[in-house]
Amino acid sequence: MVARLMATIHRLAPTDRQVMLLYLEDLTAAEIGEVTGLSATAVSSRVHRLKALLAKPYSDKEIGS
Repeated sequence: MVARLMATIHRLAPTDRQVMLLYLEDLTAAEIGEVTGLSATAVSSRVHRLKALLAKPYSDKEIGS
């Protein structure tokens, strides 16, 4: 499962990939912002969106989908 997740992360757009990998290294939104040039708010929003995107294949399938 970890290998699948990492493969998915590596297919993300470069900035999204960088944000997610730094998040997985336990950096704060402010620290990630310093590295990427994004604001801490933008980092937090991206992390929230990316977590939902990455979790989607692992969630229960909707009936009829």
